[in-house]
Amino acid sequence: ARLYGINIPEDISIIGFDNVPFADVMQVPLTTVEVPVEEMGKRMGQCVIEMINGIVDEGERQQVMYNPKLLVRGSTKVIERK
Repeated sequence: ARLYGINIPEDISIIGFDNVPFADVMQVPLTTVEVPVEEMGKRMGQCVIEMINGIVDEGERQQVMYNPKLLVRGSTKVIERK
């Protein structure tokens, strides 16, 4: 954007996903959606162990809901409605 003279967030707002490292220390800190990757990884590990031990059938589906967080930083701005 900087190469093309586009100012963030004045001209365009940008949102990332997964709160990648350094998102908060960039020239314009990136607003991002953070997902609980550690919690998700632990759950997947539990599922694999359960399948190995025969507690859960390999084809059995489970639905797990996770709560993402919106981390508002400098790459977005509020747009006022007229």
